[in-house]
Order: sequence, then structure tokens, then C-alpha cells
Amino acid sequence: MKLRKTILGLATLALMWTGAVQGLPVEAQGKPDVAGSQQAVDNVPDRDVLDIQSELEQSIMDEYKKGDYTLTDPFIAEDPFGWSPLTALILFETDEQSKVTVEVEGKDEHTGIKHTFDEFTKRHQVPVYGLYAGTDNVVTITVTDKDGNKQSNELTISTDPLPASIQDIEVKTADPEKMKDGLTFTSNMFAFDVNGDVRWYINSDDYQEAAIEEQSSMTRLENGKFLVQTNQLQQPVYYKTGLFEMDLLGKVHNIYTVNGQHHDAVELPSGNILALAEREHSDTVEDYAVEIHRNSGQIVNEYDLGEIVHMEDGIANEQYIQETIEGFSELMPDASEEEIKQRAIAFNKKDYLHVNAIFYNEEDHSILFSSRHQDAVVKFDKKTGEVIWILSDPERGEWPEELQDKLLTPVGEDFQWQYGQHAVSQLENGNILLYDNGNGRTEDVNDNYSRAVEYKVDKENMTVEQVWSYGEERGSEDFTPFISDADHLGGSSYLMTFGGHITNDDGQVIGNLFSQILPENYVEGTIVEVLGDEVVFEADLGYTYRTERNVLYVEEDEYELGKHHAKRLGEFHETEQADIDFSPESATELSPSAVEWKEIQDEGNLLALSGSIKTDSDSNEVYVVLDPVKNGESLVYLAGSHGNIHVPIPGMEANPFQLSKTGIPNGTYSIDILVRDESGQDYYAETGYFWTVK
Repeated sequence: MKLRKTILGLATLALMWTGAVQGLPVEAQGKPDVAGSQQAVDNVPDRDVLDIQSELEQSIMDEYKKGDYTLTDPFIAEDPFGWSPLTALILFETDEQSKVTVEVEGKDEHTGIKHTFDEFTKRHQVPVYGLYAGTDNVVTITVTDKDGNKQSNELTISTDPLPASIQDIEVKTADPEKMKDGLTFTSNMFAFDVNGDVRWYINSDDYQEAAIEEQSSMTRLENGKFLVQTNQLQQPVYYKTGLFEMDLLGKVHNIYTVNGQHHDAVELPSGNILALAEREHSDTVEDYAVEIHRNSGQIVNEYDLGEIVHMEDGIANEQYIQETIEGFSELMPDASEEEIKQRAIAFNKKDYLHVNAIFYNEEDHSILFSSRHQDAVVKFDKKTGEVIWILSDPERGEWPEELQDKLLTPVGEDFQWQYGQHAVSQLENGNILLYDNGNGRTEDVNDNYSRAVEYKVDKENMTVEQVWSYGEERGSEDFTPFISDADHLGGSSYLMTFGGHITNDDGQVIGNLFSQILPENYVEGTIVEVLGDEVVFEADLGYTYRTERNVLYVEEDEYELGKHHAKRLGEFHETEQADIDFSPESATELSPSAVEWKEIQDEGNLLALSGSIKTDSDSNEVYVVLDPVKNGESLVYLAGSHGNIHVPIPGMEANPFQLSKTGIPNGTYSIDILVRDESGQDYYAETGYFWTVK
């Protein structure tokens, strides 16, 4: 099974031309009806997930109150929050205090799903997880009272087929008796069982149809919910607007606004969130992390990772400069060698660390991070920022003099360094587990390999020993020059995601990640679980950044509609206003029909806009003007060029222009459009749309 991908490399190239570009993909609506400009109304379509889900939840509660629902005649809300089609919520009441067991019939003895809720109550709200798609699912609800008396009801819940965007899964090996329990959850927001049947997915198009941009780690929180990236793309390739705290029914419980959140986020013992993010107006990317207060969403700690390793003015090591030159040579065949070289240098100065994983160790209050572009794992003290040790091949980089004594010395005959690594974690035994992509390990890609590897660090003697690895025996067929994951499942069980094979039409392995965007190349993934040296599960699928093994039900799965009011926590940076003078009265008037809207959406925290304006000149700058209906000054923002309202990305479809609500005074605004051509002539249109900020 081959999956052609053409976006990621192009969007990576976009980093050379763009800085802190904002944008998020939203569903096109065509041209909406334009309201008359004589009456100021808030008529911008609302797409705020919190408002939408709140309305859905209220409608379920209202409908339930109208009936008298019992075990034999329960209220069934299929996909109750509109995002999780293979789930349902069953509501009913019993005369006696009872506990509930829910069971979803599987296709065999290994795929049935069963869970008992321990609470005795008369009012029951039972979440149902793990339905099959396109199936009349048999679901059995059993209630047991305190005397042990039982009653059951067998229900049928029908589901729609999977959308075409869900990847095909081919299970090659499965030994359920030796596998760890649970479903395999992918970062593309779906989960499958031992047979490869999808049993859960989030159906937002922003996840499933833009999987190449999705980097969510699906972190399981202590409360049983998941921490995942939002579905709003703030900037290509994968910088999102923050994090959802979401349950398996698809309900978003909180949104944590994090500017440019990417790659990884973990829960701290305090409940706070440690996340990789982007700084405002920074010349560099992927060298910054924040600690987010769980209840307020405020940033309580910031970590300048480049400063911690004394590399603020650094550049990626020579391996990645050469990879970039080779990749750009394929992408820009008409460019000169010098132009390609300079672009590659600029790219690798901007992304000199490329931090792709972060981990907190409670035992010694330290933080580990993975720097792909320095082939390094760094451990530092959370409180002081002092580097404790660096796991990195000294031949691959030039570390500052003050950190030379922090470099670990390898011991043992079987030791191999890691290169281009991902997914670093520290295990309960203190060992370090990571996915070693192996970039540049050998000159010939056909002799290379990727692997999961476990190291034992002796911080007293500053040595490192390799104690386990898997992947070398699989050879170049599973070499993945980018993405991928490794997890310890307990004991001698490990789950690995060989997530980014790149091959061409002839099946040849390709070692340069930039080559994935060429038309003849493909990206595939392979998921492998081993018990010791034995493969107990293996499945092929498409591009997959990460996978996690998770059970569906946990003890915290008692449900109560209306109990928790979801919040949007934290805020974006203020969108910078344009410094221009203009007068609508002196501009050439344009009718609302001159503005051809593609998208206009209130996203709850952002206004997303895209479209085109018909004028006599194609060479122009386009501004969005917020004109207050009542008192106040107009706010002006540069929103595009050449007659377009959007953020252009070289080689990609343009993203909508995003306007943050932060810093905008409360009130209702007319959304007007100003176009200024190269001669300085202004054109002005009142679009008929009004937007309320509150």
C-alpha cells in the first residue's frame, strides 16, 4: 500500500521565505450571502468548537428530559459531540442503585470491548467506545444492583463507513496473547485493533484530510482524557494554535492556547503542561518550550533551549546542511549552486536545533529534549537551566567549550550513536529510550537502518552504555529519515513506529526527506511491537508520525453531561497593525460583490479570512479594516497581496489570513477591505459583514 505525499517538503521550503506567518485551514463555504450594510449585525459564521459542542450537549440534555428512559428503552446519542463517529452515549435510569457493564461485540475473542463502571447510582450515562464502522454493532448493557441482581439489554448501534481519508491498514503479524492490551492510536487521530479494524477516529477534516500536518502525540492524561494538538493550523507545516484536552467521545474539555505549538507536549506531576512552542517575532524556530498552568492557561515558565546549550547563534550540523543542499537541488533544478547553498544555510540557521521531543523526569526534576539537527539529547535542571549531560556523537557537532565536559562517553562493545532522533523518554529504571532515525549513519542509504534504542547513563562517571536496540535487523527497508516513534510498554515489550519510509515507483529506498515531495516518491509507515526479540505485531499503513498503545476505558470514565463547562485558556499574541494612512472617502468605491469570499469564519479565538478582490490592478496590497460601529478608531491589517486575502506559501495552497482577537477592544466591527495598487491608488469596499469581539 503506497501513499503519495507532496505537501511536507514544500511547506518546509516555505520556512525559507516566511517568518511568523499565521494561517489555518477551514472549510470553504463558497460565497456567502452578503447582508445589507445599513444594519450592523454580527453575521460572521461561527465555527468555535466549544460553542458548537456546548449546544450539542445542551440539546442532548433537553431531549433526554422529555422522556422516561429505562434500561429496556434507553436514550442513545450516537457521536454525541459530532467528532467521534464510532462512539455513543447511552442514558437511562434504574429503580435501584446499580453499576453498569457495557460490552461491544467484537469479531473474535480478542476484539470485544468490555468495561464495568464501579459507581452504584440510579442515573446512568454510559459512554460506548470501540464501535466498528459501517456496521450494525451489538452493544450489551448490563446493570447489577447491590444485591447482585442483574438485568441486560442488547442494543444495535449502526455506524457509517469510514471516510476515504482514513488510511488503509494491513496487519502482517498479530499475536494477541503476547501483545499489550489496548488499541493502537496513531497521530493521525484514529485507532485500530489487532485485526487492523479502525475502532475510533476523529472526523474533523483538518485531521484526516491534512494528516501530513498532524503531529499530535495523543498523550494520555492522569484524568483519562487525551492531550492533542488543535485542528487549527497556525503556520505550515505543523505549527498549531494550541492543545485540546479531549475525551474519546470527541468532547473538548479545555483549549490551551499555545502560539506555534509543535511536535510534543507532556503533563507534569503538578498537572501543568510542558509544551514545545514558538516565540513571538523570533528569527529562529523549534528552540523554545513553555510550562502552561493547567487551570489558567497562563505561561508560568519559559525555556530558551538554544540559550541553555549556548547555541543561540548556531546552525544545524553539517549532516543536515548537506541533506538540505541535496534536497533543494532536486526541488530547484534551475537554481545555481550558490543560491541553493545560501538558502540551505539560511534554513539551517533558522532551524538550528529542531527540537522534536520533550520529557520531564520527576525523580531529579530535570527536562530532556531531543535536538534533531544537532543529533543530540540534552538533559538539564528544570529550575536552574544547567545542563546535566548531552548524549551526542562528538564527531557530529561543535559544542561550546563550556559544555565539553557534559558530553557522555560511550562504553561497551555494541555501542552506536543515535542520529536525527525522535521520541526521547526516560524509563522507570532511569534508562533513556529514543527512536534513532540514523540520518547519515552510512554513506549508502541501502546499508542504513533506523531503530529504537535504550541507553543506560551513568551521570557520576558521565558514561553511556547501549543496553537494547531493535531495527538494525530490519535493514534499509524500514529506514526512516524523518518522523517516527518508540515507546516502552512495560517489561520487554516495545512499540515502534517506522513512520516515514520514502520510496519511489521502483521501490528504491530514499534517504533525503526533501525527496518525499517529488511526484514519483511515496511515504509509508510500519508499526512494530516486539516482546524481547520476537515480533508480536506488525502492520503497514500510510504516513504516521507516532503511535501509542492505549486501552479505551479507564477508571475515570464516569460521565456526567453538563458538569464541566469547557474553557479556552491563554491567548494569542496580538496581530500587528499596518502602519498606513488612508481615507475611505478618497478611495475608489468598490461594491460588496467585488469581494469574492472563499472563507470567513469566527474560530472563537481568531477571525479567519480568505478570498479575492476584483480591481483594475493586479499589483497591489490588500488590507482588512475593522471599522467600529460605535466609537473608536479603525484597525488596519495587511492581509494579502495581488488581489488576494490570504497568506501565500510557496508551493502550497495559500492559508487564510488569521486575525487574533487579542488586543482588539470589545465591540462590533464592520469588516471592510482596502486595496492599494502600486501607484498608490486606493480602492475600498464595505463587505456587509460585521464581527463582534467580546
